[in-house]
Formats: sequence, structure tokens, C-alpha cells
Amino acid sequence: MATVVAGAKQKVLDYIEALPAFSKAICKKLRSIILKADKDLQEDWKWGPHYAYNGMVCGYGAFKEHVKLTFFNGSGMKDPKGLFNHCVDNEFSRSVKFTDV
Repeated sequence: MATVVAGAKQKVLDYIEALPAFSKAICKKLRSIILKADKDLQEDWKWGPHYAYNGMVCGYGAFKEHVKLTFFNGSGMKDPKGLFNHCVDNEFSRSVKFTDV
């Protein structure tokens, strides 16, 4: 596995703690779900909170009115409920926007 950025967990916790209440709640919930999803996922920091296993899997970021969860190879995932947004900057990533928990 790749090396995790030194202090990544604390960077993620500091990032979440500094957020407004609405996005803090969403990010805390996403973090909890992601960390429970697979014990082999590594919490890391690159452009913000992200999670890796043999490469970057997903990450999230808070914006003024939403939180975006991005799957870096989302184009390879099934999306039967049509939740994914196509990421503008590349053909592989897919994201989901959250406005509340």
C-alpha cells in the first residue's frame, strides 16, 4: 500500500471541525460510513480528506451549500439509481452531492 501523509487523520479531523454545522454533520457521517465500509481503506489527505486502497478510492469536500463525495474511478461503478454526477474535469470520476445528512 502507498504511504499515508503524516498526520492525515488529524488533518481530516481538523478539516471537519472547522466546517459550518450543516457540512460538518454530513462529513462526519460520510467519514463514519467510509471507515466502516472496509477495514483496509486508509484515511489520507490529498486535496482534502480521501480514502485509498491500492490507489485513491474516494474523497469528500465541503462547499458553500453542499458536500461532494467523489469516487475517483466512479465510471467503473454501477449507478442503478442515477445518483452520480459526471465530473467535469475528467472521464473517470463520479460524485454525489449532499445538502443534508
